Amino acid sequence: MGHSAGSGTPEALLESLLLSAPVGIGFWDRELRFVRVNGALAEINGLSVAAHVGKTLADVKPELASVLEPLYRQVLETGEPVVHNESTDDAGMRLGDRRHWLSSYYPVRSEAGEITGVGAVIMDTTRQRRADDRLRLLAEAGELFASSLDADAVFARIVRVLVPRLADSIHIFLAAGGVLERVACAHADSDLQPLLESLPSSYPLGADSPAFMATVYERAEPVLFSNVSSEFYEHLARLGAERSALEQIGSRSMMLVPLIARSVTLGVLAIGAREPGRYLEDDLSLAVELAGRAAVAVDNARLFREVSVRTSQLEAQQEASLDGLLLVSLEGRMLSYNRRFVELWGFSEELVAAGDDEAALAEAIHKVADPEGFMNRIRYLYAHPEEMGREEIQLEDGRVFDRYGAAVRSPDGHSYYGWLWSFRDVTDAKRLEVELERRAEASKALEFVGDGVALLDADGRVRLWNPAAETITGLRAGDILGRTLVEAVPGWEEVARLAPRAERRPSGIVRAEMFSLELDGRELWLSISGVAFGEGTVYAFRDVTDEHAVERLKSDFVSTVSHELRTPLAAIYGAAMTLQRDDVLLSDEQREGMLHVVSGESERLARIVNDILLASRLSSGLVEVAIARVDPVEIVRTVLASAQMHLPPGIELASQPSDGIPAIHADADKVRQVLINLVENAIKYSPGGGKVSVLLGPMDGRLRISVVDEGLGIPAAEHQRIFEKFYRLDPNLTRGVGGTGLGLYICNEIVQRLGGRLWVESELGRGSTFSFELPLTRLTSTSG
Repeated sequence: MGHSAGSGTPEALLESLLLSAPVGIGFWDRELRFVRVNGALAEINGLSVAAHVGKTLADVKPELASVLEPLYRQVLETGEPVVHNESTDDAGMRLGDRRHWLSSYYPVRSEAGEITGVGAVIMDTTRQRRADDRLRLLAEAGELFASSLDADAVFARIVRVLVPRLADSIHIFLAAGGVLERVACAHADSDLQPLLESLPSSYPLGADSPAFMATVYERAEPVLFSNVSSEFYEHLARLGAERSALEQIGSRSMMLVPLIARSVTLGVLAIGAREPGRYLEDDLSLAVELAGRAAVAVDNARLFREVSVRTSQLEAQQEASLDGLLLVSLEGRMLSYNRRFVELWGFSEELVAAGDDEAALAEAIHKVADPEGFMNRIRYLYAHPEEMGREEIQLEDGRVFDRYGAAVRSPDGHSYYGWLWSFRDVTDAKRLEVELERRAEASKALEFVGDGVALLDADGRVRLWNPAAETITGLRAGDILGRTLVEAVPGWEEVARLAPRAERRPSGIVRAEMFSLELDGRELWLSISGVAFGEGTVYAFRDVTDEHAVERLKSDFVSTVSHELRTPLAAIYGAAMTLQRDDVLLSDEQREGMLHVVSGESERLARIVNDILLASRLSSGLVEVAIARVDPVEIVRTVLASAQMHLPPGIELASQPSDGIPAIHADADKVRQVLINLVENAIKYSPGGGKVSVLLGPMDGRLRISVVDEGLGIPAAEHQRIFEKFYRLDPNLTRGVGGTGLGLYICNEIVQRLGGRLWVESELGRGSTFSFELPLTRLTSTSG
């Protein structure tokens, strides 16, 4: 085998095959020295062809000598080949990789048949083995990842697959709330696990995030760092990692791979190895495939959790429902039901647990009053899933169910999954409905009663609220029925506690009591009484707000009159007592002054009494008016002249020129009384002084007489009320303005009896103008 052969000879052909063969071929003598190797075998061993010749296996490949030499000797001793022997070598490869060979050894014989050495054909199967290992890893990962739907278990399985076979360290980050949150991490060296956990557990997301992982997440593209530089460590340190921890963990090669499922990026897988250059493009491809399977497992775990939560919520809602719920499949299986369904129908646990819809129906038809109609309706709805059914079911025991049925459709609406049935016991509601209908028929008269009527049940809830109650309170029946009066009417709690109530058959008459309520910003006075019966209470009430206001005005009037009478009486009494005293010497002037006080206060006292009597007669319709031709200018002159005699300081009286003012047909005394009251009123309500003017002017067949002052003025809200009997603008005398509250009432009543009208124009703080108009045409004398 050591000599050369001529070109074209069999030896030359064999030599050519030896040199060009893609597999390693070698020959050893009986001392196991290399006799001949081809280039492929020399490349496998990492040496030149010449470096082999004459060397033993132990000289060339000492790490394999102990394994291969026994095989060679076996071939020499037995003369039998050893075929398809697999061997592995870790030397000369990157850490974590191994080289694999498939070898066949055979005896080399001389022409005489003597064994002269050993020949070997060696094939490098590393690439094939690595592909097989990759497929096995992927298959194992897929099976392992899919074996659990618990998120934490999935994370543990991801770690278990990748560490230490592919990685020395691993971090799993998932996106949540604008950040990447670490959910799991592991290191092949358990002593370094605490350091791994000390690294930042979250990184911000967003286009401006400085974290590499955020970029991987946003772009959904993997990144390979075959050799991690010191700048990379410095970058991580700026993001919060301890530089010393990074050095001890020692990741010198890294891959950042996005976790993508259903075209959605869920997070990032960070894989690290301690050997520089450990990861190449093939490793990145494998990591991407593993990350894809991991992402599907994580997504499934998330979906399972969401489904579990929603299922729990639906089950809780189903159990909390007052309705009996039943879900039936298209095949007639009872897929789901709640406890209320079992309670309503009285089914046994064994029956519903069996899940047979037909068996449940067979039981149900014995409970319903109309079995045939019950089944016909169900068959019809099953045959027409596009329709929804709702009807009442009468049971033999007297109960009434409200049944609702609808097909459960697929999301696209083109197919059906089953039927959902809902049952509600409406027995009490139906009885109440019938009872309310009966009571409604019996109480139609309440629609026309002027008093408000409220019917309350035993729980205090309003069951009847008649139209008068709506009108009186302003509360609509639709807003108050079914609620308690305490909820709907502020202050009713006190009313319910104090209002008189009689039993159903009272022994005597219940006297109503008055109560004040505040509704929509207005004070409402009601006269209320109640009658209690077995099912509740009936309250009757009447609006007495106006009557209460009149009573209050009367009360105020009594107080006012007492005050108004006391003042002149005190003056008269004081003056009279002084005149009677013998020990007091009075001059004629002083005596005259005292008599003047008695005269003036007596006159004032008489006016007050006359006003009271006149108001009473006006209210009773007993006042007569005598119509005659009257000169209004003369009346104005005499009234102003009289007022001038008692004019307080700071008040100026004025009237317009009298030329061209026509006569009127009226009662002169009544017109004079009206004008006196209006002028005195203007002076009284001008405590700060100012001008009081009387203006006259004809218009449209009438004469308008106006009294204008520059006094306190009247709020717009009071413009109508000041003409009411007993009403006083300043009842508490805060401005020092007295009066009985009858003057303007008397004026208004007199003007109306004279066929005219009286009104006021005023702004608070800017004076007032009281005007009345009387006809210029003759009127017939009237009374009342």
